[in-house]
Amino acid sequence: MVASNWVIDDRAGATLVSYFAYYLANSGSGSTPGDYAAALRKAKLKVRQEDRWANPFYWSSLVRVGPN
Repeated sequence: MVASNWVIDDRAGATLVSYFAYYLANSGSGSTPGDYAAALRKAKLKVRQEDRWANPFYWSSLVRVGPN
């Protein structure tokens, strides 16, 4: 699960979660689960590349929660 530590911009959050889902879906092979931490890191890096969301306020609050 991905959770936010504080309220963030809706569009920035939606974009980050979209990238996260994309990277997660493409990280596993077959029945092997994807790497959640790596997918979230890649999503944060991707969002940071956009000038309007480069500030850590928009992406740093999202964290991975759970056993894997």
